[in-house]
Amino acid sequence: MTNDKKVGVIIPIYNVEKYLKECLDSVINQTYKNLEIILVNDGSTDNSLDIAKDYAKNDPRITIINKQNGGQSSARNVGIEYFSGEYSLEYCKNIDGLEEYNIKGNNPLQIHNILNQNKINTASQIDYLIFLDSDDYWELECIEECVSRMVGVDIVWFDAKTFFDGAKSDWVSTLKWLDYNYEQIITRKNWLDRIKIRQQRFFYFAWQGMIDFKFLKDIKLKFINHIIHEDDHFGILMFLQIRKVYILPKELYNYRIRNNSTVTYDMEVPKNRIPLYFRHHLSIFDNNSTLTYKYFYTSSMLQTTLGLIEFLQVQDAYAKSVINKYLLPTYIDLALGIVDSSADPLNLISQLPTLEPYTDIHRKVSGAQKIIKDSTIYKIGFTILRAKTIKKILALPNQISIFIKNEKEIKKLYKDRISKYPFAKKPDLQNYTDYHEVSKIKSHLSYKLGIATMRAYKFRYFGGWLAWPFCIAFTAIKFKLNQKNKGK
Repeated sequence: MTNDKKVGVIIPIYNVEKYLKECLDSVINQTYKNLEIILVNDGSTDNSLDIAKDYAKNDPRITIINKQNGGQSSARNVGIEYFSGEYSLEYCKNIDGLEEYNIKGNNPLQIHNILNQNKINTASQIDYLIFLDSDDYWELECIEECVSRMVGVDIVWFDAKTFFDGAKSDWVSTLKWLDYNYEQIITRKNWLDRIKIRQQRFFYFAWQGMIDFKFLKDIKLKFINHIIHEDDHFGILMFLQIRKVYILPKELYNYRIRNNSTVTYDMEVPKNRIPLYFRHHLSIFDNNSTLTYKYFYTSSMLQTTLGLIEFLQVQDAYAKSVINKYLLPTYIDLALGIVDSSADPLNLISQLPTLEPYTDIHRKVSGAQKIIKDSTIYKIGFTILRAKTIKKILALPNQISIFIKNEKEIKKLYKDRISKYPFAKKPDLQNYTDYHEVSKIKSHLSYKLGIATMRAYKFRYFGGWLAWPFCIAFTAIKFKLNQKNKGK
């Protein structure tokens, strides 16, 4: 194969010192060599930037763009804008063996500097573009396999295999969800047909394939800055504008799922899960990182949904019907979760009326299990189970009071918002498609301990707290005996 086509690689980097070498080794050792590699350091606070510099010193194909933290979406956009020639650069100096450049003029994504070996002030012209997340890695033939199939198509869409790093997940690639299991070329209509046939409820695309860069520039598509799961909006809008896509069901991508990645969900969210650029909102949520993260998530889904609805206005009738029936309801349901938020620092709730024409108040949705696990009852029980030290046990009454106080405030806010936006009301629990699983969640010890605690709290002025330790012990012993009897 000739290497006459140049491939631009964009790798956002944020605090991945543990994984970055494996990632970069898989890039620089690709069997296809004609690469322009952009490492976008998104304000890392660990040694990631130093590792990136070491690689840049040894490989002239690598350029580092060092920027203020803005999230993966903004990091990817910086790479797109750099390859598109949107930045005017001025040479500064040689720093630590690399040439340093600064951005002249407008710099909205706050790029600190650009570093490479080459002493050039413009990016190479690229033919194709591909994204790679910095905690993942490619098979060594990935680029070569894609380039050989890029003729006459806008995208080569390949598969991924998952491996876990301290996390559990049932993640499956969209290629597998849509049952694409042999090589073929599809059109926009073929993709819409498959969404309809498979009744697909979500779609995303970013790192799953190679993109014709002229196509991407022609459709003027970028990621929404400063949100999570930005590849849903990007992927749906891209596939609504494709002409042809080459399906390559080979697992060329190694996708790592780790505890603090954006695809994992925890009942209690640690502060480090909240992006640096969003942490200034913590004080608005009384420094509660769980509430802050949930607002960050639902506000991201609302921005995604608003973007989808806006784009659908210029689509043909068939595309509107498929997206409105299958994909859009999922994002609407996730976006409407913002009505549960204890604050709205981005002032997005005022945009909910845009969703009303697309919202079915009798809708069947999924998520009953999550509702129970998000309930104050379950969270209290879960917190009790995690209290393994004397200090944590003594802190429980105060924690429980805070849980209940937050629940009361959020319920009041929810009631006020629903009176203003009645279409945003959650369906009754019985209307959830996974309602049959609720009884299983309620049988968890966490839920049972939560129930016992709520009873004690209700009678706290009549000695409820004094009886509470005995209620907890009795509930736990009864649960274990029942489990033991079931096992016989």
